Amino acid sequence: MRQLTAITLVVLTLLACSLSATPIGTLYNTGLGSEMSPDPHWTLVGGTAYFTNSGGYPFPYWLANSSTSRWISPQPNYTSGQTDPVGTVTFQTTFDLTGFVPSTASIQFQVAADNQLNAVRINATTTGITALWYDHFSGPFTINSGFVAGINTLSFDVYNWPFPEVEGWWNPTALRVEILSAEAQLIPEPATWLLVGAGLAGCLLYRRRKV
Repeated sequence: MRQLTAITLVVLTLLACSLSATPIGTLYNTGLGSEMSPDPHWTLVGGTAYFTNSGGYPFPYWLANSSTSRWISPQPNYTSGQTDPVGTVTFQTTFDLTGFVPSTASIQFQVAADNQLNAVRINATTTGITALWYDHFSGPFTINSGFVAGINTLSFDVYNWPFPEVEGWWNPTALRVEILSAEAQLIPEPATWLLVGAGLAGCLLYRRRKV
C-alpha cells in the first residue's frame, strides 16, 4: 500500500508540475529604455514609438510615469509645441509563446491612453477592450483567448481627438500599458510524459499483483 501511495504521489506531482502556469518572459510594459528614445519592445505602425519626455507637455496632465511603466508616443518630445494629427495610431508589441500551450495563455494589464483607446487585439482577434482616461489607469483587463503558437502580436488602437486651433493648445497622442500578469502552461517535456506513463504503469502493475 505504501508503494502504491508513493507511486501515486510521484505521478500527481509530475502532472501538477507539467500543468502549472509559468510567466511569459517576453512581454514588457511600455516606456522601458532611455527617455526620448525608441521603445525597445513596442512599435508604432507607420512610425516609431518613443519613450515620451516626462519633463515637458502634456505632463502633469498625463498620469505620472513610474519605475514600472511609462508613456510612449509618436514623438519623443512635445515641449516645443509639436502635435500629432487627428486620427488613429496603432501601438504594437510581440511576444513568443514557443514552448507554451497557447490555449492556456492569459494576460492581465491596465492601460491609459490619450485620447481614447478604441480597440485591443491579440493577433487577428479583437478583444472588445476600450478605455478613455489619460490621468489614471483603466482596468485591469484580461485576455485569455486568441493566442497562437510562436510569435504573437498585441495591438492597441489609440484615437487622437480633434481640438480647436487655439494658440498654445497642443494635441499629442500616447499610450501607457502596464502588464500585471502574463502566464501560460509549458508544453510538457517528453521525458516528463515518459515518467508519468511509467508511474501509471507501475500503479496498474501493483494493483494487478494485489488482485
